[in-house]
Amino acid sequence: MLNKKTVIVIGAGSGYDIGMPMGTKLAESIASTTEIPIHQNKRSPNNPIYSEMLRKHARTVGSVHLNHEIVEYDRASNTISTGINLSNSIDDFVNIHQSDDRIIKAAKIAISFNILKAERGCALYNERQGRRYVDFKKTMTSWYRRMFIQLTHGVQKDDIERSFQNMTFINFNYDRCLEFYLIHALMAVFACDEATANKVVSKANIYHPYGQVGYLPGMDAFGTVVQFGGGDNDDYDALRVSDELITYTETISDTSLQQVMKMAVEDAEQIIFLGFGFHAQNMQILTPDQGKITRFKNVFVTGIGLSESNSGFVKNGLISMSSPRDAVINTANHVKMERDLDCARLLGDYDLAIRF
Repeated sequence: MLNKKTVIVIGAGSGYDIGMPMGTKLAESIASTTEIPIHQNKRSPNNPIYSEMLRKHARTVGSVHLNHEIVEYDRASNTISTGINLSNSIDDFVNIHQSDDRIIKAAKIAISFNILKAERGCALYNERQGRRYVDFKKTMTSWYRRMFIQLTHGVQKDDIERSFQNMTFINFNYDRCLEFYLIHALMAVFACDEATANKVVSKANIYHPYGQVGYLPGMDAFGTVVQFGGGDNDDYDALRVSDELITYTETISDTSLQQVMKMAVEDAEQIIFLGFGFHAQNMQILTPDQGKITRFKNVFVTGIGLSESNSGFVKNGLISMSSPRDAVINTANHVKMERDLDCARLLGDYDLAIRF
């Protein structure tokens, strides 16, 4: 258990060590998924399952002019396929087309489809006799293992619910890898049943500002329930959860969620950024209002891929969000920007500083 109030901010880069796709790879997958070539007036979709979900949605909104809606959704899908690789991410591309509802919907279906597919293909996914589980031998070098050891250090089985005391996760990814890992790690370490592990993780402070591709079975659900990696016999999971995703073009309508996240950052004694991209809107979501920061916060950051100049720019922003107003700032003491450390090594190198 951590002794300090801690916020871990999770970005796309954190999925690298378990095989989840980062921005460019995800964009390539979405470009392939959304391509629907038309030859001699015949559709030849790259991905028939995605294409059928798109048609199914078109039928629900175009009962009067069905053929027109199908053609328009195909157009929207092909627009994504052609243009996405010239944007930083699918979210950036959707932002360009924020006035086109069809592009936004097609993008959300494609995102959901590819995230569920990625869950099924990542190092956390294993299946035997219909049961999905984590093979921890495959995750020995991941930051998930390092983090879980830090969280449960000194926790007795009878106090299992204290594992996540003082901890808040703000996860900007759509996947449920964190929840899936925590559930199965609790079962393995504390020899508890799945219902108990689900209960503990459901009570943990885990927030997805932009939504998630459904809730895992057995957890407290505030939306659609979908198995990790999607259902074996339900090709429409991605369509069903697509409305639960929010791109950063859209406003997060849940003001209470925004307030809870900002308060977590305000109260935190330390903030850890793992694989985070520092997009301006995402930083705005996290940054407390002026004057709300009353003490210095230790900040630990993975900066792999950031240039020296960009890392300096990011660091200055982090200094502002983690320092009292008008404070005399010694940047070397409380913001650690590590451009050579991945997520697991950051947590390992600063293990004692983070725990105590």
